[in-house]
Amino acid sequence: MSASPFTDIASRDARLKRLFAAVRLNQRATAVMQGALPPGLAGLFRVVRIEQGEVLVYARNGGAATKLRLLADHLIHALRQRGLDVGALRVKVHVDEPEPPRPAKQIALTPHARESLSRAAAQIASPALRAAMERLARNEG
Repeated sequence: MSASPFTDIASRDARLKRLFAAVRLNQRATAVMQGALPPGLAGLFRVVRIEQGEVLVYARNGGAATKLRLLADHLIHALRQRGLDVGALRVKVHVDEPEPPRPAKQIALTPHARESLSRAAAQIASPALRAAMERLARNEG
């Protein structure tokens, strides 16, 4: 039995075997490219596929895409040095959709908590802090 159940499954199915091989190849190309790029640019792309000697890369924005295109010869050379049979680099801009914003948290105070906050606010000497505690006791943030 191998180290991973995924490896066992992949070794039994030809399609999964090809898929895992493609993923490993993409990961290898990504690692080579990240090592060959300036640190600020290394996290702004992802290798999508390597097919017929062409690497397809998605850049997160237009600026990163332009820089990757300018560095294409350097990247191809780095990939070839690491044993990847690559002759071309195609860069496309692919902006990932940002996560939708989370809804604001709503706090709900129990009547006992409101009463305790009001009593505590009454004992505070600072007017600004007392007003803030009173607003909190009224559940106004």
